[in-house]
Amino acid sequence: MVTMNNYKYGTRTKVIRDIVRLEIEVRFIPIHRETVEDLDTWTDEYLARYRWQLLELRTRCGGN
Repeated sequence: MVTMNNYKYGTRTKVIRDIVRLEIEVRFIPIHRETVEDLDTWTDEYLARYRWQLLELRTRCGGN
């Protein structure tokens, strides 16, 4: 049985992996965050906004 907490955690984990992948793609590693674990402390809204910014940067750099 999948509970809502498990679903939310799984989605959050996927978003964090996506952010790390995008950072590598656009060659952008932020100075203010040194480890992936630091992303766990960010709010869902901040993660979503940061992911959107990385997607926008990838588009501007001519990525997929």
